[in-house]
Amino acid sequence: MNDKKLFWTLAASGALVAAGLGFGAWSQATSVEEAMARAAGLRTEVQAAEARLKKSRQVEDEVLVLRALSEEMKRVLPDEDDVNNLVRTLNQFSEDAKVRISGLKKKNTDAPNAKKKTVDFDRVAYTLTLEGDTFQLLSFLDLIEGHSRFMNVPVFRLQAARREEIEQTGDAAHSITLDVETYAWEPKKGAKPVRIEGSEAREELLLGAIERRKQQISVDRPSWRGQRGRRDPFVDPRVPASVELESALSVQRQGELVTTLVAKVAEVAAKSQAWRAAENVIVEMTARADFEATLSLLEGEARVLEGDGSVVYIPARRRLQLEVLEPLAAMRAQLEGGAKQRGPTESQLKSLLSEMEAHAVAGRWQAAMDSHAAVAQRIEGLRADPLRGPLVQRMADLAWEARAVVDFDGLQLKIGAVVIIEGGTPVATVNGRSVSAGDSISDELVVHSITGEEVEFAFRGVVLARRL
Repeated sequence: MNDKKLFWTLAASGALVAAGLGFGAWSQATSVEEAMARAAGLRTEVQAAEARLKKSRQVEDEVLVLRALSEEMKRVLPDEDDVNNLVRTLNQFSEDAKVRISGLKKKNTDAPNAKKKTVDFDRVAYTLTLEGDTFQLLSFLDLIEGHSRFMNVPVFRLQAARREEIEQTGDAAHSITLDVETYAWEPKKGAKPVRIEGSEAREELLLGAIERRKQQISVDRPSWRGQRGRRDPFVDPRVPASVELESALSVQRQGELVTTLVAKVAEVAAKSQAWRAAENVIVEMTARADFEATLSLLEGEARVLEGDGSVVYIPARRRLQLEVLEPLAAMRAQLEGGAKQRGPTESQLKSLLSEMEAHAVAGRWQAAMDSHAAVAQRIEGLRADPLRGPLVQRMADLAWEARAVVDFDGLQLKIGAVVIIEGGTPVATVNGRSVSAGDSISDELVVHSITGEEVEFAFRGVVLARRL
C-alpha cells in the first residue's frame, strides 16, 4: 500500500469514527432531554396525586364529621313517623298559643321534572290558615321556632282585622296564612358505608370541627316575653290602646283582668251544666247550691270591674260585655226561671223518700240522714203544701229515726243478768242496776220491755233493742 492510499484510508476511518462519535453524542443528548421531559411529567403527576390525596383526606374528614353528626341530624330532622305527627303538633301549638286554625293543607313539594333523590332527607310543608291577634301569632311562631325538630316559616301573609270587627267582638282576629316547612330524615337505601383507615384516631382530631357543626345545626330556643304592654300594630290606630286618664291600668293589665273573668265564667257554666244534668234530687240540689254561690261571687267581681271604669281599651271592654256580663245575665235568668217552682217537685220528693227508706231497710242509717241533710233547708218551707207537706214530714220522721238509731248504737249499755219469773215482772241488770219495764236509764232512755233474748228501750220515741 503506497502512502497516498494509506492516507485516504486513515482519513476515511477518522471520518467514520468522528461521525460515530457525533451520532453517539447526539443520541445521548436526545436521551437526556427525553429523560428530563419524563421527570418533569412525573413531577406533575406526583403533584396531581398529592393534590388528589389531600382532597381525598379532606373528603374523608368531612365524611367522618358527617357520620359523627348523624345522630344530631336524626334528632333535629323528624323521621317519617314524626312527620305524620306534625299535624297533631301544629294543632297543639295552636291551642297553646290560642290561635284558631281554620285550614290546614299539605303542600306538594316535588319540583317539576324532579330527578332521582340524591340526599337523605325530604322536604315536607303545610299551609295553615289561622285567626288570632298579633301576639297570639307571635306565640305560635315562637313554639315553632323553639321546637326540638327543625321547622321554619318560608311564606307568611296577614290580613288585619277591621275596626268594626274589633268593636263588635272585642277580638282583633287577623286572618293569617303561613307555610310551615320541615325535612324528613330518610337515609338512602342500599348505600354501604366505606371504611376509612384510622377513623377513630382521626375523629378525635376532628372533635372541634364536629362540635362547631353541631352548634350550627342545633335548634336554639329564644325567650318569647309576650305582649309586655304593646299594642297590636295591625289594629286600627284609632282604637285607643294607651292608658286613659280614667284608668290606671295598662292595656295589658286590662286584658288580663277580662281574661281571668272569662275563665271563671267557663267554670260557672260547667257548674250550671252539672246542675241541669243531675241524676237525682240530692245531686241536683247540691249542684244548684254550688252553682248559685259561685255565680253570685263572680257577678260581684264583674260588677266591680265594670263599675270602676278601669277597663277602657275597646277590645277588652267588648270582651267584658260579650264574654262575661252577658253570659252571667243569661245564667242568672236561667237560675231564677228554675226557681219559679220553689223547692223540689212531688215526684222528686217521692224519689228521695224511697231512697231514704231503702237506706233504712238496709240498715244504712247514716246514709239516710245524709240524704235528708242535703235538702233539709230547701224543703222545710214546704210543710204547708197539701201534696208535698206529708212527704216532707215523712222524710223528717225517717231522718229522726235514723238519728235515734245512730245515737242509740253509740250508747254504752252493759246488760247483765235477766230474771224472768212466771207471773212476775221481768228484771234485767243494765249498767250494774236492776231495772224493769218503765224504769228510766236516762232522760231520753226508758226500759220498754224485757224478754229472754233482748231488752227493748224507748229512745227519743223510737223503740230499739239490745240483744243479750
